[in-house]
Amino acid sequence: MLSIRRNGNKAYVKGNKEDLLKLEKGLTFYMEGAEFSTLFQDGHWDGNVNFFQKRWGYFHFGLINKVRKLLQKRSIDYVIEGYEERGTKWVKFSEPFLAKERTYQRKAILEFLKQSFGIIKVPTRGGKTYIAAEIIRLLRGRENALQTLFVVDSVDLFEQAADDISLITGIPKEDIGKIQGDKFDVKPVTIAMIQTITSALYPTKKNPKTSARKRDFNKLLKSIDFMIVDEIQEFGSSKKRLAALKKVDAEWWLSLSATPFKDNNEIQEYNIESFTGGIVYEIEEKELRDNKVLADNKILLLPFEHDPSYSASYGDVFNELVVENRRRNRVLIDVLDTCEELGLKTVAIFRSVEHIKIISKQTGYGSLHGEDPTEKRNKVKERFLRNSGGVLLVSDIWKKGITLPSVDVLFNVDGGKESTLVLQRRGRVLGTSDNKKKALYIDFTDFADKFLSDHSLSRIEAYEGQLEGKYIEALDTDGDIRADLKSYLIEWFELNVPE
Repeated sequence: MLSIRRNGNKAYVKGNKEDLLKLEKGLTFYMEGAEFSTLFQDGHWDGNVNFFQKRWGYFHFGLINKVRKLLQKRSIDYVIEGYEERGTKWVKFSEPFLAKERTYQRKAILEFLKQSFGIIKVPTRGGKTYIAAEIIRLLRGRENALQTLFVVDSVDLFEQAADDISLITGIPKEDIGKIQGDKFDVKPVTIAMIQTITSALYPTKKNPKTSARKRDFNKLLKSIDFMIVDEIQEFGSSKKRLAALKKVDAEWWLSLSATPFKDNNEIQEYNIESFTGGIVYEIEEKELRDNKVLADNKILLLPFEHDPSYSASYGDVFNELVVENRRRNRVLIDVLDTCEELGLKTVAIFRSVEHIKIISKQTGYGSLHGEDPTEKRNKVKERFLRNSGGVLLVSDIWKKGITLPSVDVLFNVDGGKESTLVLQRRGRVLGTSDNKKKALYIDFTDFADKFLSDHSLSRIEAYEGQLEGKYIEALDTDGDIRADLKSYLIEWFELNVPE
């Protein structure tokens, strides 16, 4: 028999040694590749990651559902103290959330408010920031002194979150606190870059200035009542980010993501659930399509058979067969030129900045990447989205968080394997607008060595998990692709093009 008592974000456990040992073993995992660690080789670490802190007798309360299943599986009786679902009869949604097509958002909000913690899994364009902002508004109306921190991990997400929160809550944008770079402006509702937080808590150089800054951030994190973490999947494998989260003991803890867990990584999943409590509500992509929140969309695959590569490393293979491959780049340019000819607003997204520079030099198409200053990125983005048609080459700075409702076509140029990143990329093009009801996502499927072939098959599997097979099509890339592609685009987008 075990007694589990919640105290903030921790769950303290008491009971007989035998049951405690079973719990400890059930919450211990061997980290793949640990044997290559210096700590392991020097005998200072056994390679295990322990989610039950035996010395202090607790686990993070976010794992409570996993612990329940573990104890039930091992036939261990238990009781939980200090936790019960909260009532939601007090909730009165604001006008924008009363529309029929927002039923999924209301359900997600109510389920979170019952639990007080958890991940809301929201497909791209499902309005995750709006959902968070409405919860902020509701809780502020009920608990006026609530200190809220909204954490993001990209500059673009930072700016968009400020706009969305202001719109939904009615808080003037200048009254929303901002923590970014050297700016430390804390208000009842504050948006913060996680990179700023971790650099303050774990400075590379220690001096009086960094020590004072560290104290300020520690004090802030301990004061948080409502913690919101966007793109939570980016936190599970980062020691510094996880350590920062451990300092927060918020009463309310909301996490947001379209893809909260990475492929086949149990430790990463447990890391995330430790603080989030796992998925409290999942919004299905199909529901958004049915409600016309998402555009009707297809995935067009461009199979590409490569000549054999004699390179040994993935990096060399990638450069040889993808970045510097003239035949593949010719197909890429043909696709972009055809979309441009038909007036389709098109974004080509790359992992390699060098690849962007090659294609931009050959075509003259504009580009954006991480080396560009924020001001330029904002201006180019606004101009591109405002104008009709056009082609823009971008790096992975746009892989998540950015809303591109007017974009018709998104071309995933440089492949990738991790399903969370692949689906985030695809999500950029799924939004609707007054003039857009359909979208197309294009992807090379490279077949060559084990690297590119495995990655392509992994992406196809991810797509099949989102769309029925009839919405995933392929177009032959042998010979001149332009005529067939042009016919395909005209038919799918129902374009009126003179003969």
